Amino acid sequence: MFGSMKNIGLAGFISLVLSGCLPFADGSTPLEELSFTVLAFGQFPVTGIYGNKKLEVFREQSALDAIVPAYLQPGAISGVDFSSEQVFLATLGQRNSGGFEVATQAVKEFTTHILVTVHITVPGPNCIVDTALSEPFEFVLINSRKELIFSETYQQQACN
Repeated sequence: MFGSMKNIGLAGFISLVLSGCLPFADGSTPLEELSFTVLAFGQFPVTGIYGNKKLEVFREQSALDAIVPAYLQPGAISGVDFSSEQVFLATLGQRNSGGFEVATQAVKEFTTHILVTVHITVPGPNCIVDTALSEPFEFVLINSRKELIFSETYQQQACN
């Protein structure tokens, strides 16, 4: 008797998984796509000092003010309402040439967090690029205080 109950239970579970009903219960389905604002972007830090690849979240003005002068003129980013917004910095770190890009592709709100997809583009082997050092970066404003979780996509340019 218990053997047939297990089979029914397992079959029911499999049908729930295949129908897609289970993922909705744990908040894994996006509530909505959020708009975002690119506050600043560039290829070269104003200090000429290049860093490492990173994704960094700022939830208060003093933390943002501490990092902005490494990339932009001091005070270049202001007016953020940190009671309801946050900013993140996406940078690829030092690269030996131009042709690299970092860009926010999508921001999706979930019950407990925000999923940010950052797209990275790199030059292909036949691409003509600047020979100067670069560090692509982007400061992005998110109108939410939920935890940010990052995902990256990657694309190599096809140049002939």
